[in-house]
Amino acid sequence: MISNLGRKIEEEFKLREEKGIQKGQIQERRGIAKNLLLMGIDIPTIIKATGLTNDDIKKIKSEMN
Repeated sequence: MISNLGRKIEEEFKLREEKGIQKGQIQERRGIAKNLLLMGIDIPTIIKATGLTNDDIKKIKSEMN
């Protein structure tokens, strides 16, 4: 039973770690997109460079105003 509990705790830890990494990656891409917008780079190029969606970029742009 302790072994099973240990595995469940380890699985939960790994899941939370992966979610944290993903969140950090999204934040990084949003930061890059913001910098590219400030540089005057067009939205289609930012989409290609970051992998974010058109809606994501528009939201970031609106947050900057």
